Amino acid sequence: MRLIACALIETQRDSYARPLAATLNCLAGDRIDRAALAALVDTATAKTSLPARLGQLSNVSQTSSLWSFARILSADCSKMLRIRPLTTSFPGLKIKNQVPFSGTPRKAPFKTMSALDNAIEILRCFAPHQPEISNADVIRLTGKPKSSTSRLLRQLRECGLLEQDALTRRYRPGLLVFELGRLHRTQNDFVALAEQRLRAVCAKTGHTGYISVLDGAEQVVLRVVPGSNPLQVVTPPGVRAPAFATSNGRAMLARLNDADIRARMPKPLPAISPSAPRNLTALMARIAEIRRTGYSEASNESLPGVGSLGFALTRRDTNETIGVAVSYPSQLTSAEERAKLWQALRTMAVDLGRLFDDPIWLALGSATPIRKAAAR
Repeated sequence: MRLIACALIETQRDSYARPLAATLNCLAGDRIDRAALAALVDTATAKTSLPARLGQLSNVSQTSSLWSFARILSADCSKMLRIRPLTTSFPGLKIKNQVPFSGTPRKAPFKTMSALDNAIEILRCFAPHQPEISNADVIRLTGKPKSSTSRLLRQLRECGLLEQDALTRRYRPGLLVFELGRLHRTQNDFVALAEQRLRAVCAKTGHTGYISVLDGAEQVVLRVVPGSNPLQVVTPPGVRAPAFATSNGRAMLARLNDADIRARMPKPLPAISPSAPRNLTALMARIAEIRRTGYSEASNESLPGVGSLGFALTRRDTNETIGVAVSYPSQLTSAEERAKLWQALRTMAVDLGRLFDDPIWLALGSATPIRKAAAR
């Protein structure tokens, strides 16, 4: 009984219940539940007496062996000298020695994690570059012991949060995760959520924001978020403009393949302004840069004196694409201010890209942010 009392001190909270309950039942003949064991561990590590704690447990009789066990634990267990590790005395118990064999309890408080915390920590191991994980991956990323990692992965698989490949034994997100993600996306209107995030950017910068869609060779304004700056030009919803001469229009064109872009564009390109692309070669050069960085800029193109920064966003499950842009007075907005504006737009694009599973922004989100903001 004294050895089991010491085992309670030496065993971690998350691993004591089963081995100790089995051993105590064998030695004392009692039915000891987890609440009683938890009370013992709490008081053992604090080196306090047990009667108050055990008195709160209605299923523990004062005549049971557990009370005798409690007296041993609170009286002289912490003073017992141990001549060898308890795992030698009880080979069947998986005991981690957390204190010296002199019997001194650990002074540092235990940090407990709920089952939900553990599950979330494992699910966060998945990433676009790591769609499958192994036991070794979870151990490396979370620092959890091998035994609890295997148990947690098995439980997540049994409840449908994970699936396991029969050949590689690696885990991937399960059907339940997919169903919950799909349900979440159906409750979030694509354009409305983009507008909500755009309003935050416009409120912070004072500039006017736009959400547009592509229609052939033109972009059509869907939503307008007015800014607070005194000098601004607002294009109302429904207005069309040549897509090749606007920042968000070119960003949406960049989501198409080269053949589709060439098929949509008028031949030759109309002369919009000296700043706009004058031919298909110049347009494709800008498209290539947008594909590389996600960054699209226009200055004095479709409207004189007006510049804009924009990006495109695609919702993978429906293949919808929208263009988002913020306009500003081109002569009054410094390169530093444009750089800050792009950082705000880029953060918005990365966040929405993760939410709507946009493959472009999922890839660009892990890259170094582009701080380019020079007017063309």
